[in-house]
Amino acid sequence: MKYTGPKYVFESELVQRYGPEVGGQLVARLVELFEDEEHFEYASHARVCDVDFMPEVVEYKRIAESGCCGEYEETLTIGTRTFRIGLNYGH
Repeated sequence: MKYTGPKYVFESELVQRYGPEVGGQLVARLVELFEDEEHFEYASHARVCDVDFMPEVVEYKRIAESGCCGEYEETLTIGTRTFRIGLNYGH
C-alpha cells in the first residue's frame, strides 16, 4: 500500500483488508507517523503487511525498495496478528 493522500486513503484500503478494528488501528499509526514531520519529513511509500501472509510481505518489500532515502519500520501486534508497518522519508 502506497500513501497517496489523506487519512481516508489509508482507511479505505486497510479497513477493507483487515476489518474496522484492526484496520482502524493500523490507519491511526500510519497517520501518526506521516504527521510527524520532525522525524519523517517528505514521508512516502507507506506500507503495511501481515507478516504471516507471504503475498503481502512480498508487496511490502517491493514498495520499500521503490522508495529512496531514509526508511522506517516497526512491528505491531494487534490481537494475535503481527504486522509490519513502514515508510520512506527525506530527500
